[in-house]
Amino acid sequence: MSVVFPLFSTPLYYDNINLNDSLRVESLEYDEASHAHISKDQFIFDNTSFLDVRCIVETHLTRYIGEELRIDGSLQLTHTSSWVCKHRRGDRSQQHLHSNSMFSGILYLQCDEDSGDIEFSIPHIIPTYTSSTLNLQHHVVENNVLNSRTWRKTPEPGDLFLFPSHLSHEAFPSESDIDRYCIAFNYVLTGKYDVSSGYLNFRHERLH
Repeated sequence: MSVVFPLFSTPLYYDNINLNDSLRVESLEYDEASHAHISKDQFIFDNTSFLDVRCIVETHLTRYIGEELRIDGSLQLTHTSSWVCKHRRGDRSQQHLHSNSMFSGILYLQCDEDSGDIEFSIPHIIPTYTSSTLNLQHHVVENNVLNSRTWRKTPEPGDLFLFPSHLSHEAFPSESDIDRYCIAFNYVLTGKYDVSSGYLNFRHERLH
């Protein structure tokens, strides 16, 4: 029997979690950014009001890293930054990735079916099932995990996405009359990296 292996994938973790109704983000202070508003607090998971959410996120991150990626527990999951994004009608998050990070994620707090899809993508310059110099996308009759360069979802409250920080993503413009809120966050694995050709003792020290 023939089989096709989706080798060398970019793993995207998804789950929908129950949110605490008492979590309030409307009262936070926000800075205006390009097509969006970003919380002034860039370490929102250090806020005592968000400790329950942080615990849930880190439980899922631990599961993603340990059970799915099969990385042992000798390295420590370390929070580096987290913030709340606020999108009003017409706002969007342009295509981007997260720098100075290893694992990133997004947790949707408030949205509806008109709040704008989230899309993950891989640049055409990076080869996947064919050379990057050949574009076969117009000849694909059905998209699947083997031949797609984008993956899109209409978010719902409680949607949680975890992914390697280099994965490009964007949120399309909101067409809703309710504000879209989500928490974005970054983590690294710290500790002793021991490989045959080198050694690194990575310790994270945050100044803020």
